[in-house]
Amino acid sequence: MNSASIALESSDLVKLLDSLADEATTEGELAALLRKKERLLVEGDAAGLQELLSGAAVIVGRLEEIAVRRGKIVLTIGRKLKRDPDGLKIRDIAAASPPSDRNLLDQAAGRLRKALDEVRTLNRRCIALARQGAELNRALVHVLFGTVPPTGVYGRNGRRLDSPAVEAGFAREA
Repeated sequence: MNSASIALESSDLVKLLDSLADEATTEGELAALLRKKERLLVEGDAAGLQELLSGAAVIVGRLEEIAVRRGKIVLTIGRKLKRDPDGLKIRDIAAASPPSDRNLLDQAAGRLRKALDEVRTLNRRCIALARQGAELNRALVHVLFGTVPPTGVYGRNGRRLDSPAVEAGFAREA
């Protein structure tokens, strides 16, 4: 056992493990909420989406509290290891931990990483669905009113936005 692992108290590691577990669980709850959001976006359920936002705010608030708590724990551990807590990663803490705790920290970090990856993927899909819905609505408005979208409108990718309403024949039939 090296001197760095002696400096870490078991209570610090237990607090960190609890914080990581809480964060992974809460990220899992956020993933479930995003799956529901995805379904509501596909269904076009505006009332359901509005209701979902209040639930998301609660989860995001809990995640912020957990992040603050974890930050304090990492700060304490960083001081004990005589390391800058801003650059301190879980793998650094695991390396300075006793072997029995090292595996637990790696597993907890892996669960959190997996939950975060799922949230990122679901969030990207929800953003894409919302963007597609907005583009469809914009095109439908142009078709319904027989208007041509303003010139010089560009999307996020830098390409000019073209709408089905731009085609003269299509707009006349509407």
